[in-house]
Amino acid sequence: MRQLFRNDTILVLFYSLFFHYLIFPPLVYDLLAAAEPNTITIAHFPSRVGRYGQQITVRAHIATTSPVKNVSLVIENNEQPLRGNMPMLPSKVPVLAKAKTQISVRSGPAANKKIKGRLQAGEIIEISGDKNGYYQGAAESGLKGFIEKKDVTIVASGHAYAVTLPSSITSRATLTYHIEALTDNGAVRQTESFSMRLLTDEEIDMFLAMYSGSAPAASTPLLKKPLFWVSIVALASGAYIFSADKNGKQEDQTTVDVLVDWE
Repeated sequence: MRQLFRNDTILVLFYSLFFHYLIFPPLVYDLLAAAEPNTITIAHFPSRVGRYGQQITVRAHIATTSPVKNVSLVIENNEQPLRGNMPMLPSKVPVLAKAKTQISVRSGPAANKKIKGRLQAGEIIEISGDKNGYYQGAAESGLKGFIEKKDVTIVASGHAYAVTLPSSITSRATLTYHIEALTDNGAVRQTESFSMRLLTDEEIDMFLAMYSGSAPAASTPLLKKPLFWVSIVALASGAYIFSADKNGKQEDQTTVDVLVDWE
């Protein structure tokens, strides 16, 4: 009887440990992943068009699981990249949000803007800015646009980093750059490369003339520039950049105006 009791006890203990192993490892791994010290999220919504020779501000929202040591904006200048520091702004900002239900992603921060697509409940979106009760960001699926703040739950916060590029950097036809973040423990995260077409006042005037239906004959060569039209089409809901006045003061979500030395 004692031997049978011991065998039954051992068998029960074995099954308890076995099922414990089956149930808890995923949870343990999830907890470890959540506490991963090298997690870095960089949320950035690039502009596809800018003004030639005008100051341009580049901004990103960054969340990390360890302190940020440095954030850099790297201008991909052929074989000699230019690297500048992106200072941290003091206030906390949302970086990751989760859709509460199925929600609409719009081309602009207003209810009358075009619906570009929809996020499903639980889908994650990276937040890179906010305006008029909307967050601006990009989903894992690649869908980019604006979502109402009330429709999402913030799951990660961080800080905004921004820098204003001087005219010496923006006096080129195309600006290609990426953003790098480095944490205190040595973890590094780099975004993909982004390209911004920088238009001269003459090109902008031609486009505005064509947009209003009074294009001069001199505008014909511009129609044959594929890169120009690709840049215009890349503006989700039309000529966003052309809401700027002639002095180049375009609408911007960043109050920082920091000029840095470029290496």
